[in-house]
Amino acid sequence: MSFYISAKQLMPEQNSRKIDLFILTGFVYLFLPFVFFLAYLEPLLLSLLIPMTWIGIIFSRSDIEGFKLDKISITQRWLIIFSILVFVLLGGFPQLIGFEQLFDWQKHNTILTDLISNSWPVAYTDGSFLNYYLGIYFIPAFFGKIFGGFAIGKVFLSIWILIGYIVSVQLIYNYLFKVMKDSRFVIFGLILLLLISGLDWLQYYINNGYLPRTAEHIEWSYRIFMDGLYKGFFQYSSIVTLITHVPQHLYPALIGICLTLLTKRYSIFLIPVLFIWSPFSAIGVGLAILLVIRKDILRFDYLFFSLLLIVPVVFFYLHHNHIDNRIIVTTNFSRYLIFLALELFPIITLTIMSWSSLKKTEKVIQTICCILLCIFPLFRYGNVSANDVLIRSAFPVFFLATLIPLAYINKYPFKKIAIVIIVWSLGLATPIFEFLRIQPGRGYQEPMDSILEIRGGKAVHDQYLGRPWR
Repeated sequence: MSFYISAKQLMPEQNSRKIDLFILTGFVYLFLPFVFFLAYLEPLLLSLLIPMTWIGIIFSRSDIEGFKLDKISITQRWLIIFSILVFVLLGGFPQLIGFEQLFDWQKHNTILTDLISNSWPVAYTDGSFLNYYLGIYFIPAFFGKIFGGFAIGKVFLSIWILIGYIVSVQLIYNYLFKVMKDSRFVIFGLILLLLISGLDWLQYYINNGYLPRTAEHIEWSYRIFMDGLYKGFFQYSSIVTLITHVPQHLYPALIGICLTLLTKRYSIFLIPVLFIWSPFSAIGVGLAILLVIRKDILRFDYLFFSLLLIVPVVFFYLHHNHIDNRIIVTTNFSRYLIFLALELFPIITLTIMSWSSLKKTEKVIQTICCILLCIFPLFRYGNVSANDVLIRSAFPVFFLATLIPLAYINKYPFKKIAIVIIVWSLGLATPIFEFLRIQPGRGYQEPMDSILEIRGGKAVHDQYLGRPWR
């Protein structure tokens, strides 16, 4: 699928003839599962890739001139080593070193087992088919099928997620360096970004009247009460939390946003691909793409290929089981306002500190992002108390609104940097608590016999199932 990406857009400097390795890897990382998705849906669809590739080459022929990959700098090499260390400390290889896995991982491991043990598309005894956002599972399942089952597949799942983490960190580094031109500030900004969080501990205290225990998961503190009944949560998760809980939503969001900022108009081709990774992240990244590229989205050739790619995706999800799609509006505005004040405090601080340095278009993007972040928590979608659809859809917007002003921190005077560090420190409880929750020796979430065995009944199972399409 690399034909969609003009080599000129893959280069960190416009006059350079070298392709940035991590930008190229980012596109490949997101697009490769889409190829496997076509095989899962209907192997004959793979034949479409051949004419699409040739047509894409014709459109891009003026840009294909034998470019070479750019070299990885010493800083980037150390960053890779540091990324691997952090990933391991966050329990990235639980099947090898025995770190605790959270409940969601039973679902991940069960879906992986179903993809490895069954022919594609996966059909169950009740006549339903596996119909889920499967982007993160296809590559590990492929290796599991070839090399011996789930024992191999689960190792490749960790490796695949690790690659996503490394690529995400490197692309964030690329964007920060593109704006800052100073590697010292880039590393400083990267650390701030990866550990930034709202004041969840204070939200917890307001709701419960006491401070949370050490290592407690505190991001579910904001509870929406509607019609006198407990209905659901909302949160703006820290990156550390998402690494340990929902990597299938995190990495397409991080990589998608960074590629949008670094490659501009070519990011439109990411939208159909991201829907296979995470429909929720695809919505958020899609909003970001609309904000960033605007005029270029109207180019006929880009729209044509994007719409062509999204057809099988729409077909797939149209066969999904029916789920509750009611939209409920919160009536507890005091809690809503407190939530906004505490969760958006770091973003508002960064926006104010960097406002004079932002370009005109960045000011527009930042303003719209902040408005969207105020709108999302007003609603609950569906009957699932976790409110995952809106929470995960909002994260790419949250990340973009954090990344843009943070990229100008090298232009802050010392007093502003001090203020940012203080605000950042006030939110450190959330990522630190998540680090402390990951402890060795507390069990690996072994998969169930099939996704039908996941506890929770029909309402839960319907999230993973669909009707036959063959």
